[in-house]
Amino acid sequence: MRVLFDASPTLFMSGGIVTHIEQLVPALRAFSELQLYRARIPPWIQPQHTHGFKHKLRAVAWNSAYLNYHLLKQAHTLVVDVLHLSAVRAPIRNTPPLVVTIHDIIPRILPIFCRLEHALTANFYLWLSTQRASQIITISEVSRQDIHRYYKVPLDRITVTPLATGAHFTPQTSAAISDVCSRYGINVPYVLSVCNIEPRKNLPRLLRAFADLRQRRLVPHKLVLVGREGRLGNPLHALAVELGIADFVHFTGFIPDQDLAALYAGADLFAYIPIYEGFGLPPLEAMACGTPTLSSNTSSLPEVVGDAGELVDPYDTNAISTAMERVLYDDRRREQLRERGLARARLFSWERCARETIAVYQQALKSTT
Repeated sequence: MRVLFDASPTLFMSGGIVTHIEQLVPALRAFSELQLYRARIPPWIQPQHTHGFKHKLRAVAWNSAYLNYHLLKQAHTLVVDVLHLSAVRAPIRNTPPLVVTIHDIIPRILPIFCRLEHALTANFYLWLSTQRASQIITISEVSRQDIHRYYKVPLDRITVTPLATGAHFTPQTSAAISDVCSRYGINVPYVLSVCNIEPRKNLPRLLRAFADLRQRRLVPHKLVLVGREGRLGNPLHALAVELGIADFVHFTGFIPDQDLAALYAGADLFAYIPIYEGFGLPPLEAMACGTPTLSSNTSSLPEVVGDAGELVDPYDTNAISTAMERVLYDDRRREQLRERGLARARLFSWERCARETIAVYQQALKSTT
């Protein structure tokens, strides 16, 4: 089976979508029954920067000329059986059997967390993708049900292929943890959270929960927040000052992936309580590193964490604070979560994701013959 795989979203997107693409492609190539071609991306579409007017022009070209001309020309030349678009996009013109990956439909169900421009364009491409795709891949059962509910796509056209962690996310040595913490000015012990600073990630409630915990107990821990700041900067600095915990909150900004495993492994607790996630890769990475994990009991996160972590209502600051205290001060519970997390993380693999993706290709090909 010959498949053309479009990896161009790595130029314009970030986070879990990029991880999905970069890990899935080599996993797919390990299967001999599949001839996978990675689509060539013309130089005129590749952005030099991630912001600014020229970047936006290239994104427009990506969404129009690249998808409807350049990509389809490659598919025709290679005589592929299936075209796989790895993010929410779809050509208007006719294509080979089309598979589209839709990670989530947050712009449709939670537009309050999106800029108006992004919500409008994303909703258009979500609608177009659901109309044009022979088969849809998504990354959690929650997202599968959302796509079915909001876009009336039959469930037999939507397949869940869960994500996994990179191979380097494993328990780390004391030396590795000490080295990374030293380079980023992090003192142990600490509670860790990894996510971009944006409203959907619910970080103000995490800070309030941490402040509540410090009022009940003088915990020795600092709260370490790893992630890029949003377009409007970092409003959490002012909140930390208001709550009286500015000296106990450490903002690192972005940290490259190769250093994250040691940061996860060095934490006494990983806390991740977003309002909504299509999958939620950071809790899985933390569990794979042997870190006790606290996460939200909403959206896809119970699918990822299962019974291997503390799950709380992300709107309930007291519940978050109480769960943090329970894990930090109960050695037996912390060790239990560590063991369960390691076992849970082993259930997810890129080999499994690739195998299930190939089954979707076969289904897409079958549906057009």
